[in-house]
Amino acid sequence: MIAATYARKSIVTSALVLAIAGCVSMTPEGDKVRVVRNANHVKDCNSLGEIESTSGWGGLFAGAAGLANNKSTLLNETAARGGDTLLILTEQATWAPHTIGEAFRCGR
Repeated sequence: MIAATYARKSIVTSALVLAIAGCVSMTPEGDKVRVVRNANHVKDCNSLGEIESTSGWGGLFAGAAGLANNKSTLLNETAARGGDTLLILTEQATWAPHTIGEAFRCGR
């Protein structure tokens, strides 16, 4: 009985460690980037190019964790390119969640 309880705790602890280790950290610059889903909001901005991300969080984690990782990656990349706005073009919550966006500098 004690061995089974220990084994369950070890599995839960291992899963939590893997979940935390797999998350993309938001940079301070990425945290300042605005997200839009309507191209009209960036019509007067300068495009810095299309960017995409595929998360390793698939299967049961595809919806929330995978797309959140992708969004963080795209925000960080937008900031790294000198952008202040990210236009989300597509999001697919599949076994390998995939997000495509375009980075913009709008001067806001």
